[in-house]
Amino acid sequence: MKEGAFPPDNVQELQKGIFDSSATTEHLEYSYQTPQEFAAGITSTEVKPGEPGYKEAETITVPALQGQDIGFVESGKLNQAQKNYLNEHIQGTNEVALASGRWWLEEEWQKLLKEGKLCEQIRISHNDKAIEIFNFQKPFNEKDVYYKRKLDQICQGVKRLFELFGDKAALICPAILLKPGKTVTDALGREDDPAGYAESSIKSIILTENGTHDVFTDKHIYHEFGHLLEHDSVGSFTRSHRPGCGQNVKDWLEIGGWTNGIENGWHASKEVPTEYAGTRPEEDFAVSFARFAHDPEELDEERREFFLKYYFKGATADKPTDVKIEKLTGKDIRLPRAKPFERKYKIKLYDSLEKL
Repeated sequence: MKEGAFPPDNVQELQKGIFDSSATTEHLEYSYQTPQEFAAGITSTEVKPGEPGYKEAETITVPALQGQDIGFVESGKLNQAQKNYLNEHIQGTNEVALASGRWWLEEEWQKLLKEGKLCEQIRISHNDKAIEIFNFQKPFNEKDVYYKRKLDQICQGVKRLFELFGDKAALICPAILLKPGKTVTDALGREDDPAGYAESSIKSIILTENGTHDVFTDKHIYHEFGHLLEHDSVGSFTRSHRPGCGQNVKDWLEIGGWTNGIENGWHASKEVPTEYAGTRPEEDFAVSFARFAHDPEELDEERREFFLKYYFKGATADKPTDVKIEKLTGKDIRLPRAKPFERKYKIKLYDSLEKL
């Protein structure tokens, strides 16, 4: 697929009516799920020895009180203080641990939702599956050439992903989040200013306001999707030395001649597509997938055959696909909601706090 051969034939037509003709930043109220609401819908049930599911149930450790009689602890009965501890533990982990993986329940996005920053939702759907754009920046405006171009490139990229993967594309990446600001801070407090990045923990591509400049292309979408694809199918190249490592991981490391030195980190002894691809195998994978998605002929034969073998089973990976594009604003915005479920646990008692 050469430059200019894209966009797909129906994207421009489908985008009509998507752009906001005004520059307003006032948004109507929309509803969203909070971690507290999510936790309240979870049923926590204790499973006791001998009952079905006991072995598989998660273990919650409950400490004894200082000076408590050990015989009482071993009897398996909880006093009121221990019951309070158990309930607080369940509530806390329901709100934090069980909310993990759901972007709209994470603190960063909850804050933006509460502040009314979500201005529009754009659904790009194929069959009954959709990749959804949640825009926390400013409404797409046809008078803003950079924003107009960015939406065009995103729509092109998502349509291409549906062509490559069908409905599975929406399972690998359900959401594209447009985050306000141009810098991001990592866990070590370091700042960076990327156009976008992938968050595998929430299966989302996140685009910053840097992604509005005129060099933003569909390849940015493919690159970050490549990271989600790699995580979905590989997990992590850092675990490649462990038993049970898949053949796809071994083959990819062999293609680049990748070795992982303890002191010097990853090193590629064979040719890689770009200098950035040579920093580590994850970036080699993402850069290579972006080239494959944009135009398979841009990629060297060995890498191209790798993607065909492991992800498309020898198919051409080029199936013309129609998509539907719709914009939702204000009260019409439909944010995802996590469904309630039953959580089963078993209790393990300790006779002292020191053993926890």
